[in-house]
Amino acid sequence: STVILYAHENGVRIVWRGGRPFKEQQEVSSARKRANGAGNAVISLDSDEEGERAIPFEDKPEFQDEEEELDPLTPYPTILQTLDLVFGTDVLHLAILPTSVLQADGPSWRALEPLEKKLVFAAACADNSIRLVTLPLTPPSPASKARPEFRTNFTAANAGNGKWGETVVVLSGHQKPSDGVSMTVDFPGNSKDLVIADSKSSLPSEPHIVVASHSREVTGLLLLYRIPIKSPQSHTEPFQSIHLASAAKSISFNPALARNYSSHLLVADCTGVCRLYDYKLLIKTTEEPSENPAAEQGTWLLSLYPGFQNTKND
Repeated sequence: STVILYAHENGVRIVWRGGRPFKEQQEVSSARKRANGAGNAVISLDSDEEGERAIPFEDKPEFQDEEEELDPLTPYPTILQTLDLVFGTDVLHLAILPTSVLQADGPSWRALEPLEKKLVFAAACADNSIRLVTLPLTPPSPASKARPEFRTNFTAANAGNGKWGETVVVLSGHQKPSDGVSMTVDFPGNSKDLVIADSKSSLPSEPHIVVASHSREVTGLLLLYRIPIKSPQSHTEPFQSIHLASAAKSISFNPALARNYSSHLLVADCTGVCRLYDYKLLIKTTEEPSENPAAEQGTWLLSLYPGFQNTKND
């Protein structure tokens, strides 16, 4: 299926379009348990009216063997499934991992196994937060969406409760809504030579997802977050905060997998200047001993200024 994400006033909707249709829904006994726990199991603990032991719900979507046949008169794939992730606030911007990262292969990329068959995206919300979401790439079955608990508790399916197998990490630090986000993956082995005044560095020892976000706070603010892939936390603060001379208009990480470029962030500001920032080329000065160490900062590598039209008559 083709997976489509779009933001709305209450969260994010995921649409699965085309692909193999679901098999006809069959009633399954609530006491049936899966012998093999592999796959995208969604567990929901619901107590029955008699107070007996709750029986877990396991989603086991089944699909037809072949994809649907398209009508020559209307050759458009049908919508296989939709899912609303409710955040309770407007979602203003979305970002996903670069395609080069998702299609990467090789020994150094085996650390991405926790993200295998996962949909990973970042959502900039109107409540000044950024939400990093992982969700099974396989769509939920009709039986999963029709669970009785959702009819009695409308908030049970909200994002972060895990009813769809999702995880949500809240990234805080902005005092105004983010104007844009970008994502990449950081591997420990990809570090370059660093410009550091002292010998201590906060470089990670395991693969992380790096999220960059910008807002119009003061003259402009750029925040970078580092979220471990294997053990994400429910709440994360930025590891770098950069005050800009002018507010950014858009940002984008370099999609290249080369170790020398994957940490480069292109920042286009409102004045028309494009700047290149490397969050790994660290500059930390702690010449005088202090109880509060200096904040870690990256390096601005390049500034590209737009050309101006010559108004003189030659």
